[in-house]
Amino acid sequence: MTPRETTILAGFRMDRIRTSPLYEEYFHGRLPGAGESAGELMRFQEQVDELLIAVTGRETLLLARGRFDRAAVERKLQETGAAETSVAGRKAFGGSGALFVPLDGGYALAGARTLVEDALSRAGHIVALPARFFKPAQEIPASSHAWVISVGQLPQLPVPERSNLANLPRALEHVELATASADLSRGVKLRMAAACTTEDDARQIQTLLRGLLGMARLSAPSGERGLLAALDRIQVAQNERTVTVNANLPADLAGLLAGALGVRRSETGR
Repeated sequence: MTPRETTILAGFRMDRIRTSPLYEEYFHGRLPGAGESAGELMRFQEQVDELLIAVTGRETLLLARGRFDRAAVERKLQETGAAETSVAGRKAFGGSGALFVPLDGGYALAGARTLVEDALSRAGHIVALPARFFKPAQEIPASSHAWVISVGQLPQLPVPERSNLANLPRALEHVELATASADLSRGVKLRMAAACTTEDDARQIQTLLRGLLGMARLSAPSGERGLLAALDRIQVAQNERTVTVNANLPADLAGLLAGALGVRRSETGR
């Protein structure tokens, strides 16, 4: 049911994430891809075991698998007064912008109406994942709790022009393929890779990332040894046209780094 025009594909094993030491602090009460596209699906986030997010341009489709009982979900939404409509002959909930469609077998769809309609048109048919995602997907470690594959130009980063990050968005324009995966079982074990157009492009990104790590170390408050230890566990390397970032942080150091980066804790984790 993945849209043919997908440029970014992301997967989240919510059943595994819920058992991670960082879940209560940073994930509880949230659903990746939340916002208008998630809408009504947020009501059932604790029932979601797997989530696949497909991004096409500015539109997003969420495909969820979990412990949904379609009839029970529809009944609860009706009781809470959710706007009801239909799409492709199926009962749906939401407004004109984004819809939530419970399906049989523990599945559900959420997202822009056009993408939901397109996905439902392929329901019950065997349609291969777009070929450009095959090889990158096969290289994602099976132990990953979360992963992302971006094919083509990366999304524009909201970086201020007069900042240390000002050159990063322009450098990332030369990334042809980017992947990231995270194992959250004992903290954060993160691996990111970016295949660039040329070796010079890769070298520029490597230099920028190493520079940012160096500035982060220099700007760390005195006495913050934990934060410095977390930064020291982040390794940036280049191999021809590919730049890699690897980090292996225990839960306490991951929390320190998240706080330094301004990552907001969940309501229950405060």
